[in-house]
Amino acid sequence: MTAQIPLSHGQANDSRIASLQFVPQRVPEDEGRYLWVGMERGEILLIDCEAGAILNRRTVHAGAVCQMLRHHDDLWTIDDAGGIRRWINGDLSGQPLSFRVQPNIRAAVVARDNVWTAGGTMRTALEVYHPMHPSMTAAAALCTSPYRSLVFSGHEDGVVVVYNADTVTRLYTVNLPRYRITSVQIILDNLWVAYSTGKISVYEVGAHYPDPAAAATTTASGSRPRLFLVAMAEHSPSASSTTGRFQILDGFLGVSLMSQLMASRVSFCAQERPLRFYVASWNVDSRKPTEAGLGFLEQWLGALERPDMIVVGMQELVNLESKSLTARQLLMGSSRKLANTVAAPDQRQKLLWQVAIANAIEAVHGPGWEMICTHAMVGLCSFLAVSPATLPRVRNVHSCLVKTGMGGYHGNKGAVVMRVLIDDTSFCFVNCHLAAHQAQAHDGLLTSELSADDALPSDAAGDPLPYDGVGSSSAGGGLIFAHGADGSRILDHEYVVWSGDMNYRVDGENGAVRRAVAMGQYGPLLAHDQLQQQRENPWFLLSESRGWREGPIAFAPTFKYDRGSNTYDTSDKHRIPAWCDRAVARMQQLFYRRFESTMSDHRPVGAGFTCTVKVVDAAAANAERRRCEDWIAAYQTRIARRCRVAWLAQALARMGPDAAASLAAAGTASTATAAEREALASEALTRHRDHLRSARAWLESATESPAAGLTAAAHPAPTPPPPTGASC
Repeated sequence: MTAQIPLSHGQANDSRIASLQFVPQRVPEDEGRYLWVGMERGEILLIDCEAGAILNRRTVHAGAVCQMLRHHDDLWTIDDAGGIRRWINGDLSGQPLSFRVQPNIRAAVVARDNVWTAGGTMRTALEVYHPMHPSMTAAAALCTSPYRSLVFSGHEDGVVVVYNADTVTRLYTVNLPRYRITSVQIILDNLWVAYSTGKISVYEVGAHYPDPAAAATTTASGSRPRLFLVAMAEHSPSASSTTGRFQILDGFLGVSLMSQLMASRVSFCAQERPLRFYVASWNVDSRKPTEAGLGFLEQWLGALERPDMIVVGMQELVNLESKSLTARQLLMGSSRKLANTVAAPDQRQKLLWQVAIANAIEAVHGPGWEMICTHAMVGLCSFLAVSPATLPRVRNVHSCLVKTGMGGYHGNKGAVVMRVLIDDTSFCFVNCHLAAHQAQAHDGLLTSELSADDALPSDAAGDPLPYDGVGSSSAGGGLIFAHGADGSRILDHEYVVWSGDMNYRVDGENGAVRRAVAMGQYGPLLAHDQLQQQRENPWFLLSESRGWREGPIAFAPTFKYDRGSNTYDTSDKHRIPAWCDRAVARMQQLFYRRFESTMSDHRPVGAGFTCTVKVVDAAAANAERRRCEDWIAAYQTRIARRCRVAWLAQALARMGPDAAASLAAAGTASTATAAEREALASEALTRHRDHLRSARAWLESATESPAAGLTAAAHPAPTPPPPTGASC
């Protein structure tokens, strides 16, 4: 999803931007007006954003001004040599105080009056300084951006680490897309992450996992400059690049919020009908379909009665250990996203299996089935077939490939992704083959890449959607894709099934595992299944807490067998039996089982599903969207008011009792006696405490009801889930 850009501003500069920060203000109307810009040559610019003019410029740093931090009313600037300048009251014309920290700082933030600094990708060490004390001490941790008592650290390998700012301890490590993170910021309980690709992704912080909510491209066409994020207000983020482009973004994530609201209103503007489909997966170990056995394919693909759609995922159509095949695939190119082309041996195998699968489906389910999508990458291949009755309802069929072998340059491991729209409902099917051997603990590498990568064409790039605003993110639809997104990512779709040879193993002693399998005691073994264990981690993309479901496993491990027999591996490797072949979905399964064929060293699996698809009435959808727009406007007004009160409370807290008394005393006549000035100061202190107390009480008692401020019309007011996460 592309975040809304209500304002953009550009300023030409004679050198590249290294950092930026808004100047703290005591007048609410001036908040976000004045901006400091740190340059690579050590210069600092003061810009009036309203007038679009440079008011002041100074050079006090010997190197690039790599970081700018707000601390109460002060601004802190840090250069790449480790020099810190503290600017009292954010006055660029004043004389700054000087300190020194570690050189080559990549990220810094103020949390609980401490300056946290980080110098690279390592997450095992950090330096924390107390800037108000001359003697600065170091501690172990790493960070870039705080939220209340939390500190968030973004790294070049796409990892975010969460720390407790009070105890300086690490809480969580989260794997995001493997792109270099250039900036992070907290806006309305959401974590905004800027990547070196020019993309900004937004993740919910309130839940126990980073939930992708939105993304916005803010770079110039054809370039990938570094992005900076800075909060102008609690609800108003802005982004700037090293090229000088500056944009203010929609911190409310209005498009995502519209999607949530419209999803809650679907019963008022769409008719629903049932759909049944079947997903099958098999690692065929480079075997041909004629070796599967007479009638086996019909049994495998006919497990679900009267299906509307059948999806088949194959792995290892060719011998992945072939050195000549590996060399040929590497010479074909290094792009991580391949066109729909395969080498000749792959193509022959694909065609053999395509014909065999089509014949088996027709033999079991009758004539007229259409193979609407096939896509192959080295040993991976996916097939998507629909029934004659379903075919007229199908549109926007797309597929893509994602390589993860050899760091993303080889297609021996990766995934084939297929997307289809049936009526006004989106489906996405992922057929993957992950890296082997249990010594390689999966850390969500493939899943994190696929969840955020623009792998599929957006709705604008595909077939035109039939209804104005029903599915288009730009029109604020939300009835076809999730989060108000455009369908370019896997998690944009309403229904997602993730299947394939995931290569998760069972942790245990080989003999004990084999004895338990022989006795059918699968329960104790599943407690040591690596995928089951990982799905208990709420940070994992396919975790149960994020809505992913896997049916009960009541069958024996599917790997590894001696080919042509029902005996588990007797080779020198003597591999431990494991459930490598899986199917996980964001919906409940009708059934989940394995099938028996000794052709391969894997056993195939299959899962049946039932769901509802929508047929949207355009006029009703547009009427509901207008009601949702009214609700969003009221909600934004309430949040803006809350933010203004929070700003006032923070401003008063920054002033402190002595500052409030001094302001009162300064306002009296010079002829006032000492007793009179003392009485005025006491009165000012009392007013200060009362004002601060009432402001904080208002903030603590304020609750945002999703439907507050709306009167019932033809239908009840929209009641979406909370648009922002609760506190971590």
